[in-house]
Amino acid sequence: MRLLALVAILVACHARTVHPRDRLLAVLPGSTNVVVIADGTALARHAGRGALDAVRPYVPASMGCVLDIAPGAETAALAMAHDGVVIALVVRSLPKPCAALSHYEPDLWVATVGDASPVDDPGASVLGAPAWARARPYLADAPLAVVAPHVIATARTEPPEVWIAVDGTPDPVLARAWRAANLEVVAHAGQVVARSHAPGDADLAALVSETLRAIIAPPAAAPNAIDVHCAPDGLIVACSGHSVVVRSLPAALRELAKAADRPVVADGDIVGVRLRADALGLRAGDVILGYDAHRVTSGDELARLAASASTAGTLAVRRGEIDAGVDVRQQE
Repeated sequence: MRLLALVAILVACHARTVHPRDRLLAVLPGSTNVVVIADGTALARHAGRGALDAVRPYVPASMGCVLDIAPGAETAALAMAHDGVVIALVVRSLPKPCAALSHYEPDLWVATVGDASPVDDPGASVLGAPAWARARPYLADAPLAVVAPHVIATARTEPPEVWIAVDGTPDPVLARAWRAANLEVVAHAGQVVARSHAPGDADLAALVSETLRAIIAPPAAAPNAIDVHCAPDGLIVACSGHSVVVRSLPAALRELAKAADRPVVADGDIVGVRLRADALGLRAGDVILGYDAHRVTSGDELARLAASASTAGTLAVRRGEIDAGVDVRQQE
């Protein structure tokens, strides 16, 4: 037992001695197209909020808790590719439950969207892949950095400063933002560099947001809700769109718990429970991720939540590649 305890302590100490930035970059896939990385203190400021608002359309609404937690993390990173998104946070403990986050390592949490996934081989990550060698010094050091194959942007809030380098001709949206913020722009050897040493808080937020929008392709059109279909019965009053009205919310959740089958595991952690039968307007095969910010990993856990349910709540549900919320409320 003493040996096991010693090993656990050594593993935890090693995780703390590796720089948090390196730990995040080591799980982001090197095949990604865009990387955003920031200190939590930077994300908590107005400029950081601009960055979070710019990436929010690429994250399902049911995973909004991940972005909400990011400003309180030591460091946060997001990698975006054609097949999805990987978000990683270094935070000692979650300030609130977030079913979308999996505990990857001591104080390292990871969430994924679509088919994207973290990597186990540092050589295949943003930390080790040759394609990211030029950008790594900025990703490792800047309080807030946004990097794509032809764009490197960094921002500091103390003192305020922004620096953006673009290979070739800047996107018109980005060029307009530069003019609006009165940035100093210099072109040299096929690269355009824009800099400001004291941007206003609003200017800094706008620049971060516009930089992201200029280098990230618009998200593919996809349903932002999971439609529920059911017929009224002794439990259900009405069911349409992404909401269900029931006669008793605790009874409805207990009925849903009976349909829960086996846990769903991702990255070594249970992320939800799959339904074996249709229930409460949901389909067999749907995955219940959580209820009102509480992670659900079993039918028994959902039944326990039913005992304290009030008159309304939201189920986080995964259907195929879509994560969305289904509102359940009790008839008044």
